[in-house]
Amino acid sequence: MSQLSKSKRITIANGFAILAAALLMWLFTTRRSQRESTQSDSAIVKVAIDLSPDGLRVDSLGEMTGRAKKLLELLLPQKEYEIVPFSSRSEAIEELVKGNVQLYATTMPLSMANKIEGTKPTEWLYTSSFYLLHKANDTDWKADFTGERPVEVWVSEEDQAAITIVENLAELNYPSLTVKKSELPTMQLAIQLSKGEINYLICDKALAEAIVAVDSTLQSSKEIGFELQQVWLLNEQSDRLKAEIDSTIILHRGSKEWQDIINEIEKK
Repeated sequence: MSQLSKSKRITIANGFAILAAALLMWLFTTRRSQRESTQSDSAIVKVAIDLSPDGLRVDSLGEMTGRAKKLLELLLPQKEYEIVPFSSRSEAIEELVKGNVQLYATTMPLSMANKIEGTKPTEWLYTSSFYLLHKANDTDWKADFTGERPVEVWVSEEDQAAITIVENLAELNYPSLTVKKSELPTMQLAIQLSKGEINYLICDKALAEAIVAVDSTLQSSKEIGFELQQVWLLNEQSDRLKAEIDSTIILHRGSKEWQDIINEIEKK
């Protein structure tokens, strides 16, 4: 046998060895990827929720309930999840950014969510409308808002969405507005408004209409009304979870079951 033929056989053998090694590496990588995917799919999702009327409540039997929990049952039907309650929004967001929880299931305005680094918002869950409350005999509020003199608009510190509304109004339309935040809840601010201690208050549409219904001295203005898209937050690395939640939101949003949960209507 010639030296040339022997060299050819060695070259071919080496080629098959390289091909076999490449094939084994491909199989190993594929199986590892499949295994990691399976582990990721089956992993428990840790969900942060605020202990609040809009987030999570504990009933008389010690069971967790609330709008957020009902939405989770609808949005993550195939996922095992663990609820981690928080009393502080800043603490919950900090744990989300660190990756200690993957989802923060407490609604916040999309405009605010987009500013929080290390996170990404879900699809919007629902929209909230906000109205301006003022004295019914105040016919000059438009002149106040468009004038050059500073105008104070009050909001409750517990109503972050309303705060965002006033900040947007001041930045986009009425530079004379000043945001005044109070530790008092909105209903007590409405009492101050009725007494003439403050002039303007912004709050949720439903609450504004309820206040006007019991106090004829007040009026809600729909001309300065904003709608905010409310979202949840995800850790910025949770791409797969975001895709699953977003697609489910789009699928169910607008359905009667969805609206019943948003409006907290209990099914009979």
